[in-house]
Amino acid sequence: MLTMQLSSTQGKQTCLVQRLAMKKTDYPVSNSTKTKFKDSDEYELSSFEHEDRDEHELSSLEDEEEEIECELVDVTFEQLPMKASCKKPVGRKREVVQIPKRIQLAAAGHIRFRSKYNFLFKKYLPDEIKEEQKKLDKSKDPYAVNRFKHSIVWMVNSSYLSHHDKQLKSESVQHIDAAILAEHKKKQREAAKKGKRPFYLSKSTIWKQRLIEKYEYLKASGKLGTFIEKRRKKNVAKDHRYMPYRRS
Repeated sequence: MLTMQLSSTQGKQTCLVQRLAMKKTDYPVSNSTKTKFKDSDEYELSSFEHEDRDEHELSSLEDEEEEIECELVDVTFEQLPMKASCKKPVGRKREVVQIPKRIQLAAAGHIRFRSKYNFLFKKYLPDEIKEEQKKLDKSKDPYAVNRFKHSIVWMVNSSYLSHHDKQLKSESVQHIDAAILAEHKKKQREAAKKGKRPFYLSKSTIWKQRLIEKYEYLKASGKLGTFIEKRRKKNVAKDHRYMPYRRS
């Protein structure tokens, strides 16, 4: 806006200068002896009219000049655009205004929704999945089979269930680690009373202890064979990429 105002004021000044330069008296001057005026009274009247017109235009031009000067005085140096040397390179960094993300705004609502309608996901959704599975087993129509499969996949892989399962897994791991540390601290306190020097568990030892407890739990529940088979297939799939290709 300031640059536009300055350019407009500069344009006004140039127009004033041009108008003042172009404005000259156009009085008839007798350059030769042949020019004669018919009536001297008419000439005097016309000269008076020209003088009045010139005075009026000059006064209006002076008023415009005063207005332009007042406008220039009002503009301070702080409002003017900053001058920079072309030899100095422009900085790469720019000030970017960060827009607040919608995820942060929707996080509180998601937590409230989960706490309010938790009973739906815990009680009714597993039953609905079982019913859809029964319908899928009974139906022979390919269109219906496809529809039931999509509905089951959507219910199982919903954002809430995946988030809930991950949260339960992380909470269970944290609880197991906390229980291992608490038991270790209890043993160390008893050993310190006997005069022994305590030692602290590292993350690797906690991880090993957690695996041992998991192995014992799976062995007691009878799920150890399926777990080992799944882990074996997973390791085979990972190691398959290191197999050499057949030579052509």
